[in-house]
Amino acid sequence: MLATKSTTLNIQQLEYIIAVDRFKNLRIAADYCYVAEATLNSMIKKLEVQLGIVLFTRVKKDVFTTEAGAEIIVEAKKIVHQSEVLAAIAKRIKGNLKDQGQPVPSEMTEAELETLSI
Repeated sequence: MLATKSTTLNIQQLEYIIAVDRFKNLRIAADYCYVAEATLNSMIKKLEVQLGIVLFTRVKKDVFTTEAGAEIIVEAKKIVHQSEVLAAIAKRIKGNLKDQGQPVPSEMTEAELETLSI
C-alpha cells in the first residue's frame, strides 16, 4: 500500500530524526545534518504533524525521544540502511555496465532512454 501525499516520508526526514535521537540536542544534530537548527526543528515539527504523533519532547536545549518516537526511529534506521544498500547495489551495477561497455542510463540521450523497456 502506498502512502498518501500527507504521509509520504523521505529519507532526509528519517535521517534528521535519527540524528536528533542520536545527539539529543537540536544544534548538534543540525550541524551533523548540515542544516540550520531552525530548519531542523521546523522539519521535525512538520513531520510530527504529518504523522500525528510527537517524536520528541524538548526541555530547554535537551531533546528526549518519546516512546512513539523510539518505535518510529527503529524503523527509520532500517529504511535508511536499506536505501544505502540500494544505492550501493545501483553503483555496483552501473560499474559493471560500464565495464561491459553497455550504456548507462545517466549517460544516455533522451531518445536512447525512450527505447528502454521497463
